[in-house]
Amino acid sequence: MLLRLFAILAAATVLLATLAFAQETQTLNAQEKAALNDFIKALKDKNTALDSLLRMNFAVDDALVAAVSQRLEKDKNLPAMGSEGKTIIEFSDYRCGYCRRVFSDLEALADQGKIKINIVEFPVLGADSEMAARYAIAAWRLGKYENFHRHMMRYSGDFSAESLDAVAAELGINPAALQKHINSDQTTQLIEDNYRIALLLGVRGTPAFVIDGKLIRGAPKRARLLSLIKE
Repeated sequence: MLLRLFAILAAATVLLATLAFAQETQTLNAQEKAALNDFIKALKDKNTALDSLLRMNFAVDDALVAAVSQRLEKDKNLPAMGSEGKTIIEFSDYRCGYCRRVFSDLEALADQGKIKINIVEFPVLGADSEMAARYAIAAWRLGKYENFHRHMMRYSGDFSAESLDAVAAELGINPAALQKHINSDQTTQLIEDNYRIALLLGVRGTPAFVIDGKLIRGAPKRARLLSLIKE
């Protein structure tokens, strides 16, 4: 239910931002205007499911992607992995198999100082994904994000609160301290903001990356990643 609410809020934000940007740059063609009209109709249907909104296809201007990318690269309100090298943006979900597949390459590049990854927690695969994202954000609030993120990308257990509390304890994070942040208004706001950003950029699933102002959907192989960060 919460994810569906986020989707509708995010969609409204996307619509307003896209229209404002289009008015300034006059970038919308007839096909894009038609897509936006479909978008408006979907927003009027309160029963529209999250996956329907995420599947909606409308063009995103390269200049818009580049502008949002610059903001995200400098955003201190995003958790990160690594501290040196080129900053890239990743939209990620802990239950996403493709996110897990590309993670080992990302981790190696971060550990080598080649990239810093600003991570947009984008839980699109249901309630378990949202729970894991909330725990990750709570860990970030306590300065424990990176270890938690690395662990969760290899985690094979269930995503109940009890299990995630046990993961936190195993990593030396006080579960009681996490509780202050897991369901806080600030955590909810961050996830909601992440939905807005993702939909604004045309990101519909995970993983997705923004590298040098370019949107990359899916999980690129290591050679492709290396090529992208060297461009």
